[in-house]
Amino acid sequence: MATFRTLLGDGTSVVVGLPKGFDLSKAMRSARQIRLGTAFAHRSGWAFLQSDVKACSGDIFLLTGLEYNQTEPALLRDWLDLKLSRSDKVNVNLASSKPFFHPKILIIHTPNKQFAVVGSGNLSKGGIRNNCECGVYIANASVVATLCRWFDDQFKAGSPLNLQMIKAYEPEYKKARKQASALEKHQNETEDKIAKIGEASLANWNHALNLAEAYFGGKDFEADYVKRKKSVREMLQYLNPPTFKFDERAWYMFYQKTVLGALDSRYRDKVFNSKQRLRKALVEMADSPERAIPEVLGWNGKHRITGFGVNTVSKILAARFPNEWPVYNSRVAEVLVDFGYTAPRGAGLDGRYIAFRNTMKKFMAACKERGLPHVDAISLDAFFYDRSKELGH
Repeated sequence: MATFRTLLGDGTSVVVGLPKGFDLSKAMRSARQIRLGTAFAHRSGWAFLQSDVKACSGDIFLLTGLEYNQTEPALLRDWLDLKLSRSDKVNVNLASSKPFFHPKILIIHTPNKQFAVVGSGNLSKGGIRNNCECGVYIANASVVATLCRWFDDQFKAGSPLNLQMIKAYEPEYKKARKQASALEKHQNETEDKIAKIGEASLANWNHALNLAEAYFGGKDFEADYVKRKKSVREMLQYLNPPTFKFDERAWYMFYQKTVLGALDSRYRDKVFNSKQRLRKALVEMADSPERAIPEVLGWNGKHRITGFGVNTVSKILAARFPNEWPVYNSRVAEVLVDFGYTAPRGAGLDGRYIAFRNTMKKFMAACKERGLPHVDAISLDAFFYDRSKELGH
């Protein structure tokens, strides 16, 4: 994997295009002009730049926003103190909130060069070093000049910072911090819940890989795979993607196709009788499977149809997206037990299927790393089917 540098050495807030030997501290200390614009600003980010900015004898323009009360009042006081101590050189403005102020830009003119860094990171420790951020280094004189004009327009639209502004802002910031604490707790709970969707394990991973390697390397696999691919294409023709405009006979013929698993014909007519909802479900699944699955398989999903379960859904998705969505049915479930598979708890049918898919994508990638041919949902289903017969199911 390629590695990229940050403005300050090690970290994950990368800046693409930094020249060899780039030294931000040296550039800032020798700068004739520094322009810094950030959607919000924290002392933790300012700490990286503060000494270099103070050592600069050039003109300094600092601009930040107050949207969502994220900028720290203590940081504003630091900037105001700097402005008051060097009023001939340091200019500090609060950005206009109309429109919403959200840029992150640093422009520096030194005696020898001019450059800009434009990216996603705000003036915070996370934004400069620890978050997953991406910026780009720009040294083209024409582009930098355009960025300067843009920045100057934003600066003029703002308001010069004064102590009264900070005093009026501080209580609002404190209120927002209390609310942010509750939001952060809720966010962490949400992230934990979402993470569980992807938390499935395959205890006998190497055992499963070795069996897959033996199966895919067998003399009969290639011919069987070609036949299965053909049968899958025929099956899709009955469903007529991406519009999925098909009649009852086509739905009947789809059910007759046993490739990627046989379906329970008891539900065939009942599902087709909900044809409007069925068609909407199929169209949305074709457009964005991960977004549609909760609506199709979730307990309260708007496209949920009794009898249109994970067997049918996964069969269609595997046919449409064989590199992304594997089949899940009773035979697969039986083999997974042998492989020591554990599904996430509390994720619902939709979450369990997505977790299964995530695990199988890793499994297919591991198979490909071993040089195995044609590893996709179609061949994986054949492997599971073969293994289920060996297990006596």
